[in-house]
Amino acid sequence: MSQETPLPGNCNNVPMMLHYFARSRLTILFIFPRALCDGPCSGVSRQVLNFKQLQLTKFLLKLGPGARTSTVTKQWKKDDINAKWAETSWAKRQQNSELRAAMSDFDRLVTNLYNICVIWVIPCTA
Repeated sequence: MSQETPLPGNCNNVPMMLHYFARSRLTILFIFPRALCDGPCSGVSRQVLNFKQLQLTKFLLKLGPGARTSTVTKQWKKDDINAKWAETSWAKRQQNSELRAAMSDFDRLVTNLYNICVIWVIPCTA
């Protein structure tokens, strides 16, 4: 006789919940206590992640159960998720931090001098 392996944690009596959401350019299929994530247009491969590793956004993709990566890609492009993501403040902060990390010492000096000029020169002339 084959014995069924129980689900981890206290999920044995909980019915499986299947929902699809988008997480900062990922598509997520919820299956307790983990999620199947797929980000075909953002370079994230299809993988299973724990809920503790995820942060959800407001973007939603309407997909059926067992949707393949090609189906996710079509719906992703149809809903234009990348453009919606680029408009969020989260994406703008992420892009700004990447730009600051790529700055050289000279770029930091120029930025600092500009900020000093803005603080001291412009209020005095106004």
